[in-house]
Amino acid sequence: MYNSTNGSTWTQVTATMFSPSRNNATYTVFNNEIWAMGGYNFNNSTNINDVWYYPGCTNSGTGNGPQVLSASLKKPIATPTPVIEDFNSTNVYNYPNPTKSSTIIRFPLKTQQDVKIIIYDIQGRIVWTKKLNVSETSIGINTITWNVRNDMDVEVANGVYLLKILAENKVITKIIAIIK
Repeated sequence: MYNSTNGSTWTQVTATMFSPSRNNATYTVFNNEIWAMGGYNFNNSTNINDVWYYPGCTNSGTGNGPQVLSASLKKPIATPTPVIEDFNSTNVYNYPNPTKSSTIIRFPLKTQQDVKIIIYDIQGRIVWTKKLNVSETSIGINTITWNVRNDMDVEVANGVYLLKILAENKVITKIIAIIK
């Protein structure tokens, strides 16, 4: 049996250590393993925020908490680590493309950081610029909407535009088509 208060650090315990006495815990069985989560402490009337893991259980008792009658201990399943996409031309894109009125620019980041987004017309003139500071970005997928208006809030014409995103010491360039 294992116990965790954060889901990533686990401590091996015995069945008699299921403490404090609790009510209204959530119990679930997954792959022949019992998981007990949270509950309400009978002794001091407070909420309990922990997780108990009973691997390889073949039976459980009745009452307010599970009594493990037979269990073969094994290492708990590790909490999955989210996969963060690389900042590259495959994972940076906008949609819909082509667009009529707005497009969502999508890009992944491995760390919070400053990001600069620039849209150029086909002659290389800057049409729209957006600077995101570190507090405006997050680890993982980030999105920002461009409403197909220039920096002076004038709707841009039909045509092909270049999207450049500067982040993670790289520059990714993509094409945006506007068809109204």
